[in-house]
Amino acid sequence: MKENGAYSKVREKGRNEWYRSFKTRIAKVERDYDLKNNNEAIY
Repeated sequence: MKENGAYSKVREKGRNEWYRSFKTRIAKVERDYDLKNNNEAIY
């Protein structure tokens, strides 16, 4: 990753302002309901 002053400032601003409430969740899908086609998929 390129490390320079301008990039560091932009990255820091992004982390502090734009992605302050960003969250990643990883989960296992056990059932998938599709109301449009009235289908259920079980994994």
